[in-house]
Amino acid sequence: MPSKNNHSGSHEQSERGSGERVVSDFKKLVGDTEEFLASSAGVVTQYASDTAHDARDRLKKSLDTAKRTLAETKELVVERTKDAAKATDTYVRENPWKAVGIAAGAAWLMGIFMRRRRK
Repeated sequence: MPSKNNHSGSHEQSERGSGERVVSDFKKLVGDTEEFLASSAGVVTQYASDTAHDARDRLKKSLDTAKRTLAETKELVVERTKDAAKATDTYVRENPWKAVGIAAGAAWLMGIFMRRRRK
């Protein structure tokens, strides 16, 4: 009997991969910005004007806001993905023959496209 948790499709995996890539890129940006802020603290303190201090403080506040927003967005995406998977699972359980027909039709179309591609 198939596992109840084994209902994620390639679309969900694709979205998860894209989402993970965005999160990874954003985390790298945050890390680089934090590193810049830490390394520039001494320089700003020694040589810069109040304007530079204000700009540095605004950047830090914006970075903190972005980190919170990322965490909230990630939670929302995970929640929506779970909801979509549950809805799909429910639909397939309630309409198994429709789901089989849809899957067979999709496989047939893919076969046609792949055959044309080889020619």
